[in-house]
Amino acid sequence: MAFGRTLVALDSRRTLGPGAIAACVAGSLAPDVDAVFMPIGWDIYLRRHQGGTHSLIGSIACAALAAAAVRLLSKRREFGPLLAAAWAGAVGHLLLDVISGADVRFFWPFGPPVALPLFAMADPWLGGLLVLGLVLLAAGRRNSAQAASAILLAVAVFAGGKAALYGRTGPDPSDGSILFSRADVEWGSLTRWITYETRSTSADARRVDAWTGASAPLLHVARSLDDPLVARSRELETVQNFVAAHGVTFATVIGERSEEIQVLWSDLRYCGSSSNRSVPWAPMPLRSSLPFSCTLWFGGQFDPATGAPRASIVYVGHFVQRRPIR
Repeated sequence: MAFGRTLVALDSRRTLGPGAIAACVAGSLAPDVDAVFMPIGWDIYLRRHQGGTHSLIGSIACAALAAAAVRLLSKRREFGPLLAAAWAGAVGHLLLDVISGADVRFFWPFGPPVALPLFAMADPWLGGLLVLGLVLLAAGRRNSAQAASAILLAVAVFAGGKAALYGRTGPDPSDGSILFSRADVEWGSLTRWITYETRSTSADARRVDAWTGASAPLLHVARSLDDPLVARSRELETVQNFVAAHGVTFATVIGERSEEIQVLWSDLRYCGSSSNRSVPWAPMPLRSSLPFSCTLWFGGQFDPATGAPRASIVYVGHFVQRRPIR
């Protein structure tokens, strides 16, 4: 919202007319309308979140929806200027998502997702800069275009500095065993990233300080993909959606000697030490031998006698989504 308000402030002469500010701010929020999939299935939501409304063609549809809502509420006749303002906000949303490490398929339904993790999601440094910009805009309304330009220039310079640091966090190019790698900024840090690497049998996480070059291992997890039940779980819709949208994947089998067997998949980016009680980690791994726990798990329940799937299961923290097998 702060970024959208800053973008529309460039139009200091109000050539877009009344309602443009509301349209741009509404357009900045509109791509997240795909949250309607969350109650249906978190796996469905995460897979569709990479494209659909979070794509260039989807942003136009979101902008049209936002502009139509503003036009209806304001009773303004002109639609084109409202659409332009709303689309600027929607594209700003996509750009912020990309530099915050989200995977975005700009040319959905074609092309791979891209991510440029320069900031963390809800990054306090970037957020603080944008909120400070809103204060400047409110204080100098007569020079809103100059203030907005200064804010956007500051964001660009900040992002450029972070990009230079991010370039020093990549994996060893000579390590041919790495199948997939990526990084996420450590929340609240200016110089540290958490890097993730996937190999055929393991997934690893390390904390890297791009300024000093220091690196420390955080997690090492066996992927367990050769387990017969794990292989069987790939038939589940939850697992298919999960694997299609994630790269640092691994699986675990829980309750092998009980009346209920669950095969659960997660991404190492969702996981941390089990001793961290400040986060509502999923309950199932806490009853297993795993030395860590994860906020998101995707998989299913299997019959211990026949190995047949009984239900698809998604854990979002302590919330459970269960769907029948189709």
